[in-house]
Order: sequence, then structure tokens, then C-alpha cells
Amino acid sequence: MIKAIIIGSNDNRFQYKINKILNIHNLNFGEYELALFYGGAGNFELLRKHLEMSKRFHIPRKIIITINEDCKFKSTINDFTRSIQICRNIFGTKVEILAYYLELENQTTTVFS
Repeated sequence: MIKAIIIGSNDNRFQYKINKILNIHNLNFGEYELALFYGGAGNFELLRKHLEMSKRFHIPRKIIITINEDCKFKSTINDFTRSIQICRNIFGTKVEILAYYLELENQTTTVFS
């Protein structure tokens, strides 16, 4: 079992926010799986494919999904409902799911759980 799966965008403007999330959750190298792709958790097709593949190898304690402001893929904060449902469909209700909306200017991050 790994501590977490983290899903986010590969937009380099938000790398420091992903790192901040890793630190908040005390996640060290080797304790989590990190997948970054266009659209982050709002890219439903890649989210589903990645989580289905991940489930073959391990069950995480939690899944952390992110969507960022000004997403070039056009993911929005409204995509979390479907993203969370995809996570639940694959891993069930025993895995904690946290959703972070990453903002460009704001130093704080909105969290949905």
C-alpha cells in the first residue's frame, strides 16, 4: 500500500503548489504516486485510465486530485464532482479523496473533500 496517489496538471506554474500539498500531507519520495497531465483531474479520460492502471499495483490510503485556475485544457472547478465520482467508482469509499483547486495569485488553496 502507498500513502497517496496525486493527480495534477503538468502546468509548470503550479509545481510549487503540488510540492506544498506533498509537504502538507507529509509525503516523501517513494511514498506516493504522482501523475501530471494536461487538465489534471479535469481530464476525465486520462484520470480514469491512470487510476485503473494504478489499482492493478496498489491501493492508496488517499487520492489527492487537483485542477488549476487558467487551465489551458479548460478544466474548471466544476469538474471536481465528476472527478471525485471517477475516483469512487474505481477505488470505492474506503479511500479518502481530497480535491484542491490551485489558484495563480492566491497563496491559499481551496480544498474539497
